[in-house]
Amino acid sequence: MPGKQPQDIDVTLGRNIRDVRLQRGWTRVELAQALGITAHQLHKYEAGTNRVAASRLCRVAMLLDVDLRMLFDGTGVVVGQDAPTFSAESLAVAMAYEHVRSDHLRQAIRQFLVGLCDDRVAGIAEPPQPLALVP
Repeated sequence: MPGKQPQDIDVTLGRNIRDVRLQRGWTRVELAQALGITAHQLHKYEAGTNRVAASRLCRVAMLLDVDLRMLFDGTGVVVGQDAPTFSAESLAVAMAYEHVRSDHLRQAIRQFLVGLCDDRVAGIAEPPQPLALVP
């Protein structure tokens, strides 16, 4: 039985990860260690032979300090035109927030963060709707 061929999106995503990694001056070993994977596994991601889990992709974006959407450049996946832009750091905070199990704590965190904001965003009562990826 012949092996699976990489999908175009996986190859392009992997190439983008590699390109940004190199632009930022990271070695494959350094990024792999920061992700908690082997350099060989990272090589497979960059070659497109293994798919990158969404959570790991967000971590890659955070570590490389790049907008997650930039990693999708050329893949055919387009984020809506009106979608707000979030930094990798903001995405990391959002991912951590999603793991808070207590509704009470989530509400307290949201109120705390809104309290730190200036008057322009202080009126945020409900969290914004999640971003949708448009194929």
